[in-house]
Amino acid sequence: MSFVKTMVDSAQRRGKGSKNELPTSSSEIEPMEDSTQIVCALRDPELTKNTDYVKAVLGSYIKVKKSHGRPVEAISKKLEPLEEEYPRLADSFIAIRKEHGLPSSNILEPPAKVKLSERVAERRHLHRKGAGAEQGKV
Repeated sequence: MSFVKTMVDSAQRRGKGSKNELPTSSSEIEPMEDSTQIVCALRDPELTKNTDYVKAVLGSYIKVKKSHGRPVEAISKKLEPLEEEYPRLADSFIAIRKEHGLPSSNILEPPAKVKLSERVAERRHLHRKGAGAEQGKV
């Protein structure tokens, strides 16, 4: 029996009824001990259309890691390979990081790189502008 089927069956036993009524909080999800379980839980594209379900799966994983005493930086690093594998779920990853107080993702939110490239472009523009002004004076 697949892991996802087990989760859906578990949800039905708790009164969630159908596949459309999936568990939507990490307390309703089986504990996610490792990333392999997350991959199994997120492999069905129909299930991953439900952002609450995705966040519940990720939240369960984070809660397990925190219960084992893992620092938030280590948990954050553990999420990054999953973020690379599931870029279409970026909004869920970003939201769950904020909910659990994890640092921003180096995969999904590289603000320093973006800002640096913007500053470089701005300097080049100003440099060219300054060079053009000097040429016009002579």
